[in-house]
Amino acid sequence: MTSTNKKLNNNNNIIIPFECFNNNNKNNNNNNRIKTLNHFIFKDVSKFLANKSTFNEILEYALLSKQSFEIFRNILSYNGNICSIVLPFHSLKQYAFNSFYNLKRNTTSTYKFKLIQNKETEYLSLSITNKQQLKQLNKTKSYLKLVFPKLKKVNIINKVKTNFHLSKYDDDDDEGQSYDEEHNGSFEFFDDTYNGFYTYERVSINWDIHRLPFSTKDEITNIESTLFQAMFYPFSFKGIEKLKPRKVYLNSYTKYSIHLYGVDSILNYSSTIRSIKFENTPSTSSFIKKALSLPNIESLSLKLINQDDGKIDSDFVYNVFKDAALDENSTLKRLVFKSIYHEKENQNRDFDDDSERDPMSFFTLLKFNNSSLNTLGLEIFNIKNYKQLQPLLELANIKTLYIHPNNIIQILLHCIDNQNIQQIKFQVDRYTKSLDLHGSEVMKGFFKMSNNLKKIVVIKSSPDKSDFLTLLKNIIKNSKTSCKLFIKKFI
Repeated sequence: MTSTNKKLNNNNNIIIPFECFNNNNKNNNNNNRIKTLNHFIFKDVSKFLANKSTFNEILEYALLSKQSFEIFRNILSYNGNICSIVLPFHSLKQYAFNSFYNLKRNTTSTYKFKLIQNKETEYLSLSITNKQQLKQLNKTKSYLKLVFPKLKKVNIINKVKTNFHLSKYDDDDDEGQSYDEEHNGSFEFFDDTYNGFYTYERVSINWDIHRLPFSTKDEITNIESTLFQAMFYPFSFKGIEKLKPRKVYLNSYTKYSIHLYGVDSILNYSSTIRSIKFENTPSTSSFIKKALSLPNIESLSLKLINQDDGKIDSDFVYNVFKDAALDENSTLKRLVFKSIYHEKENQNRDFDDDSERDPMSFFTLLKFNNSSLNTLGLEIFNIKNYKQLQPLLELANIKTLYIHPNNIIQILLHCIDNQNIQQIKFQVDRYTKSLDLHGSEVMKGFFKMSNNLKKIVVIKSSPDKSDFLTLLKNIIKNSKTSCKLFIKKFI
């Protein structure tokens, strides 16, 4: 958004593009896309604009007039606790170290022209991309307190790792000390908040057989030196209470990995948690049932496991979510799930012969409720015919589908009828099969005739060349479709 998009009219009213208030405006004419605001109204909507804009866009709004500058200066300096503006830490350092913050030159006449009033600021939300800086947050705290003397709280939006206690090994190492050794004198709990100074938007709780997620000394005492007991121990995860994250990731380091089945207690802190993702550790039926009963949980990414006979078929999926009362949930926005064995299944699974993962019974749990659901995962299912997806036509709120690449043709055929689907996501690896001639022709025809699909996101989990991905890129490029292809590396 450039400065030409907003200006003062002859009556000193502020003209703001309609896009700021409504993203669904592509079909509106130019007259309907402009809002003229007087200063009284602009003051009321300024907090909304601050939460929806980047710092550079806020700077443009602030420069519209003296009054608008004062409004946004007050928001940034005095209302940071209710404003979600994220400042890149490296940019903030440059901003803070310029001549305006030089103590010898920071006069009253220059200080008042700064959009961020460092002497008054009490709350900040920061993006810290430097891994070394994330590991030295105590130094960062000292610097911030020097520049912002009244600073009370900093919220970090980056994904940070924790296992709630110190180890002589780095978090990224694959080696670690056993909890026996820790218990014998080298164990120390770690305060990730640095006395309540930091909160975290996204927290990854990581563990392995050497570093279990202990939150209390009693947990160390209660667990004997057997991995089996650790696997089923009901960890309290009390260490997450102070961190106040909105998103939680559960992950076991690849080397010395261990599945933990007693993680339900994380949900005891759902007053702040909105999203939970199981990255490579199983989601038990009891966890799913408890999570879906909590209105604050808006997003779940699950790894399903059958603890009885290991078989994950349509009946198992239906029973898990039926028992968890998915059909009664009306607050979940995002539900994505795979089998915990999905990597091995990709190697061995033949979709043409797999008739045990039909989505029809699962869809019956979505028909009448889940009006808030906008993202759905179908990766676990085998879609033989696009008509199997017909129940999705009744769920107009679903805009994004996570799919298995082997199902892409049936998904695209469904998208011709279902104009609500705007985005599909899937992962490719070395085992992903390329399309046959018929599939290629169907895909070419889809992108020539359909414009409702806006985005395809592909997560590439292998460095090997993918014939499937090469074909997809060429078809999208040659079809001149408005659909955008985004390729991400799996981390």
